[in-house]
Parts: sequence; C-alpha cells; structure tokens
Amino acid sequence: MNFSRLKTSHLNTWLRKATSQQPPPRFAGVKTKRYKAGPLKIKYITQTSTRPPSFALFVNRRVPTADTIPETYFRYLMSSLKKEFGLPPPINIQIAKSKTKK
Repeated sequence: MNFSRLKTSHLNTWLRKATSQQPPPRFAGVKTKRYKAGPLKIKYITQTSTRPPSFALFVNRRVPTADTIPETYFRYLMSSLKKEFGLPPPINIQIAKSKTKK
C-alpha cells in the first residue's frame, strides 16, 4: 500500500489536539542552570519519509534522547497518530531539538 506524504499543517493540528487531550509530562531530575525540571514542550512534527511512515518530533530539550519522552506518552502519541491518519505499522518517530531563536 502506498501512502502519500502528510502535510505538516495537518500533523501539527493533530499534535495540538493530542497534547491538549493529554498534556506532556514534566521533566524529572535535578535543577541546574543548564537543566530545568519542568513541562516537556513538543513544538512541532513533520514527516520525513513515507516508507515506512517516519516523523521528526521537535521538543524543547537541549540534547533529545530516548528518555526525553516517557514510553507511555510516546506510545500514546504513536497510537493517536496511527488512528488519526490510518497509518500502517511500523511507524518511526525520531526526537529532535527544536531550533531556538537568537
């Protein structure tokens, strides 16, 4: 089955709806000047590939890692994405740091 690329605007509309229904968790850890505990901010999402469906999720972390988003919240986003757009498995989501304004 061939899926076309999803528009970034449609993905971001879905992302706003998904995060308003279930807000992202807070960061855990010790506060320092460089690392602050606080809410995870998911800035936007874009599709990077159609086979398999792959996406880049941009967040407010300096160094995004697999631990940036808890597994339960990550699964929530993946299942919501599959349901909203009827995507086949597997779906790949990479976590990236959003660009900051200087």
